[in-house]
Amino acid sequence: MEETQAPRGFIGKGSAITLTGQGAKILLQLASTAILGRLLVPSDFGLMGMITPLLTFFIIFRDLGLSNVAVQRSHISSQEITNLFWINVGAGCLLAAVVAGFGPAAATFYHDARLRAVITFLSATFVVNGISAQYLALLQRTFKISQLVLIDVTSTALGVAAGIGAAWKGFGYWSLAIAPVTTQSISLALAVTTSRWQPGLPRLDRQVLSMLYTGAGFAGFNLFNFLSRNLDNILVGRTLGEATLGYYSRAYNLMLVPLSQVTNPLAQVMIPALSRLTSDPPAYRAAYLGMLQKVMFFCCPIIMANIVGADWTVGLLLGPNWTPAAELYMVLGISALAQPVGNSTGWLLISQGRSKDMLRWGIFSSIAIVASFIIGLHWGVLGLAWSYTAAITFIITPALWYWVGRRGPVGFGDLAGATLPFLLVSGLDGFIFFLARHYWTPSPVPGLIAAVAWHFAAQVGLLSLHPHTRPVIRDIGAVVTRIITYRVALLG
Repeated sequence: MEETQAPRGFIGKGSAITLTGQGAKILLQLASTAILGRLLVPSDFGLMGMITPLLTFFIIFRDLGLSNVAVQRSHISSQEITNLFWINVGAGCLLAAVVAGFGPAAATFYHDARLRAVITFLSATFVVNGISAQYLALLQRTFKISQLVLIDVTSTALGVAAGIGAAWKGFGYWSLAIAPVTTQSISLALAVTTSRWQPGLPRLDRQVLSMLYTGAGFAGFNLFNFLSRNLDNILVGRTLGEATLGYYSRAYNLMLVPLSQVTNPLAQVMIPALSRLTSDPPAYRAAYLGMLQKVMFFCCPIIMANIVGADWTVGLLLGPNWTPAAELYMVLGISALAQPVGNSTGWLLISQGRSKDMLRWGIFSSIAIVASFIIGLHWGVLGLAWSYTAAITFIITPALWYWVGRRGPVGFGDLAGATLPFLLVSGLDGFIFFLARHYWTPSPVPGLIAAVAWHFAAQVGLLSLHPHTRPVIRDIGAVVTRIITYRVALLG
């Protein structure tokens, strides 16, 4: 397979298409959260929260990091892709068997026999993902962003519909398992039918051993990242029960929405594009920092608006039975402000092939975050949330700037300079709006609209005052125009 160069203007157009698709996905997932929050009870979400760490742990090994390798390599043959495909299929089948085998142990650990059947059912997703991994990686590698977005949105919509339909029919917690199985099955079917590539027979190739070695570094990072993302669920579920875990898991998932629905999908655009720019450091640096600033511009006002209006957001999306989740959501939201840069640095490490650096960072960050969980849990679930937020803000973020910036085209000063203006502006805007709430008590919908409008307007105004950040505002205007143009063309 010949080296594929990014089409002219790919980052701008690809980002516009991706953000358009993610806008649709956010609406679908928010609608799903609002409806399921009313059809189900907290213990249903708590039950799935108990399963999530087990599934996430084995997802680490689902593709052995080989999807990132297939996208990052400048040259890769069709036979090498075929070999990677069969490795992924074999790993998926093996993992499905292992996960299903853990069902009885999980049921015993949590003292809940229902977990056995649900885990067995969800284990099928590993086979599905093993088959689809290289199909999706090839679409990403060849810059087929429109096809990827269409697959993503369509499969999500059908998965959400299946989950809501099951909940409406009284399936309870099973509806939360039916949704992801449906989503991933539809994604596989669409990826196979839209791809021009089909696998052949596997053949031993020394080059694949090198890819496995590189992929192992990425998979190793995911292993340690698992600890930092899921041990809190295990600790809360084990010590405080499923109801408390239900509140915590819903608050945490809501906190992640602006991040996961922007930075993760943009990786489909940025990783292949940056991988082709490694030989041109100035262009590489400009492309990454330009995208990071845009992500911060859109994410920070939305996150801060939801911090100062956490009670409004939780009441609207989850309903009146979820009031205890509001304070957790507010505290966790503070940590979310710095996480766009944390999530996007993965683009740098993967595109530069720095799997060892990524693994070492995973070890350090997981130790720091797990320590914050253990320390904070002494003060209950809210103490855990505050401890985690403090670790992200004062330890993880500055250390990450140093670790990623010590090598490659993007340095420590670049990362800090692109991030700090947005954090400082958001903090100031949020403090002012928080004070205003003492004198103004609107209903949730007008309150959230006002909060979002205030934070965007204040951000634009303050950033426009400084010559260093003023060009960011002009670039944002061009991106918004491009997105609107694309949506109009799509609807037409």
